[in-house]
Amino acid sequence: MIKWFRDSSTIPDFIKEFRPEDVDYGIHVQRSAIFRGVVSLIVLKGARDFITGQSPEYEVEKVQLDHIFPRSKFYRQFSKEFVDSILNRTIISSNQRKTDKKPSEFFTDLINKYGQDRVIKILETHLIPKEALDSLLKDDLATFKEKRREAIVKEIHRRIYF
Repeated sequence: MIKWFRDSSTIPDFIKEFRPEDVDYGIHVQRSAIFRGVVSLIVLKGARDFITGQSPEYEVEKVQLDHIFPRSKFYRQFSKEFVDSILNRTIISSNQRKTDKKPSEFFTDLINKYGQDRVIKILETHLIPKEALDSLLKDDLATFKEKRREAIVKEIHRRIYF
């Protein structure tokens, strides 16, 4: 590692051999390196507020790791681990206004108020690709997680395979 820090052309083998597509993004433990790494990627992407479209206020008391598909609505259908996965979490600063609405209700309201293009741009700052919008509007958590996983893997590739 020290050689790499001193000379960026000496990339360690474990970095060269790393395959983001092999990582288990189903992780739900917030203390895990994978969970924290994905949260860090979301922060680096900009994570705009879903409602205002503004940059979030990263004050400790205002920021929350929220479920995109609310626990209260999806625990009956899926396991706790499936719902709590990092693929169904993001950083927000306005949870009070999001409440426990299903994604179909919440994002339809946002589209009606701000337009689909603006909502897609905000979603992309959370590593939620436009291809995942349909699954949000259909309350399809399984497909949503697949699309989000693809976006996370793509972002990791973009950042480490420069």
